[in-house]
Amino acid sequence: MKRTFRALSVVLILLVVFSATAFAAPAPPVSQVQITGASINSDGNVYVTVRVTGYGQPFATWDGGQITDYDIQTIGKPTVTGFYYIYNCGKAVKGSHTFKFSIRSFNSPWNTLNVSGTYTIS
Repeated sequence: MKRTFRALSVVLILLVVFSATAFAAPAPPVSQVQITGASINSDGNVYVTVRVTGYGQPFATWDGGQITDYDIQTIGKPTVTGFYYIYNCGKAVKGSHTFKFSIRSFNSPWNTLNVSGTYTIS
């Protein structure tokens, strides 16, 4: 009887733990996107910073080519409410260039927000 009670207790504890995890609040959807800066750093590369409120899957291009080199900084403590995405767009080349950013929310309503900017390097 004691063995059955222990086994049942362990099962109930696991059920409570996993239930609490399953009902945790979902990440907030993306609600704001803004380009907050663009610069040429000492390495000669162009960096564009995008501020995002909410959680989502980002996608960025520079002159139509996908950018996969970026850093992320969180916004908010202890609860993270958003992110700064800092994109390395590659070497600064004279001319006019277009940066496009899109992000789709991880959760309902699965909205997509976009922002873009044109930058001239002389």
